[in-house]
Amino acid sequence: MDMKQALLSLLCLLSFAGIAQQPDLAHPMYRQSVRPTALLTNKAVPETILPVSIETLDCANEAVTYLLNDTPGYFTGTNDFLVEANIQRFIYETDSAFQINEVGVAFSTIDSILDPTRTITARIYNDISADSTLGSLLGVSMEVPVSDLLVADTSGIRFTRFPFPEPVVVSRDSFWVWIDLSDIYEATTGGDVGIYSTLDSCGDGRNAFLYLPGTGGQLTIASYENIGADLELFMLAVVDQEVTVATRPALANYQATVSPNPTTDRFTIAFTVAGTGQYRASLSDLQGRTLRSRPFAPRSGSVRFDWSLADLPPGVYLYNIDGPQGRQSGKVIKR
Repeated sequence: MDMKQALLSLLCLLSFAGIAQQPDLAHPMYRQSVRPTALLTNKAVPETILPVSIETLDCANEAVTYLLNDTPGYFTGTNDFLVEANIQRFIYETDSAFQINEVGVAFSTIDSILDPTRTITARIYNDISADSTLGSLLGVSMEVPVSDLLVADTSGIRFTRFPFPEPVVVSRDSFWVWIDLSDIYEATTGGDVGIYSTLDSCGDGRNAFLYLPGTGGQLTIASYENIGADLELFMLAVVDQEVTVATRPALANYQATVSPNPTTDRFTIAFTVAGTGQYRASLSDLQGRTLRSRPFAPRSGSVRFDWSLADLPPGVYLYNIDGPQGRQSGKVIKR
């Protein structure tokens, strides 16, 4: 068994704790396996990576959170704590470009007063530039509503997945995952979410950031209310060294709409075409497997048709409209 395989096997057995303020208030829980494919060594297979400190430091055996309406937590926030984003640095050492298919976030708490229709997205940025600001934006995930967020239960910490409509290509050894909480921040009903982190002083203090509105940039944890907290966020990224984005069609806008969305069974897709041409609508799961496909050769105007999801389990699905101008994609949620 190589070092990486041994480490990931160990992570499946580590005890974690949810705390209000001090570690002695902790209760043990066990973390679920991050992903079976992470144990494979074939670089052509997507693998799961964690922040470096979580993979290397013994202190990362425990995950903590500061409870809502108690002590202001480092990464509990939005309305009460004025946090618009939580940001975590990842390192993936490779000699070539790679792509990120999805990221996962271990949410610890969700305020019951929070509007369940509010959404969160994940963004991927290049590493910090010379002026200490985040690099260029590389990609934005699909929206995940608050109602779909996973939190820890008796089986352990659970990661909410944020898939990208198109894999994000990264050409440097490090990148940043930005968890965008701005839609929650703007909610008039109030409410907060929390993310699990390592213990205070378990990290180098340069990998985790908060974004506060009106500050003009990211703030390190050490500068947030003068609390010196060197920690890492429990997030994961699914990466693949086989870059496939270059072969994908160009983005297009066919004014496609889906209704109802979410749905419990059937839904209607409508899109607009200009001139004659060959079009194809398809539906796939988050692993890229095609579940439905239908060709069209319409004249100018609108196209509408129905699809049933009766034979598919609840979850998130992707639809694609392919035509002469390229592809438009979106998501359909089955309850």
